[in-house]
Amino acid sequence: MRNPLSSRKTKAAKPASIDGSESLIGRGCRFEGDFTGVGMLRIEGECIGAISVSGSLVIAHGARVEAEIEADDVIIAGSAKGKITARHAVALASTARVKADISARGFTLEDGGLFSGAVSGIPDDVDALAPQY
Repeated sequence: MRNPLSSRKTKAAKPASIDGSESLIGRGCRFEGDFTGVGMLRIEGECIGAISVSGSLVIAHGARVEAEIEADDVIIAGSAKGKITARHAVALASTARVKADISARGFTLEDGGLFSGAVSGIPDDVDALAPQY
């Protein structure tokens, strides 16, 4: 029997985050407190507190987060409430339900996603915000 994947061209895998770590807060799990980590964090359950990751944060469809968030990139398909700071971009999927103030270089909202709050941009050169004397 012929393998249907054998005719596909494959690319070499991209290197993972700094140390390749990935963390998961799974469905049915609830985390309260401060979470700090290196690499990607995927939330499928519930989180309340503060989240700081040097990597991407993914809030999956069905997940619920009430937190002050800081990450490189934030992707939300579930619900989130609080303050979100992304060093790069925030993306809200069509299933997202978000009530937050967002600071990021980039912001996208898919049709169907619900968002309430404010969005402010972060310039590439943060020093540009400093007063000039």
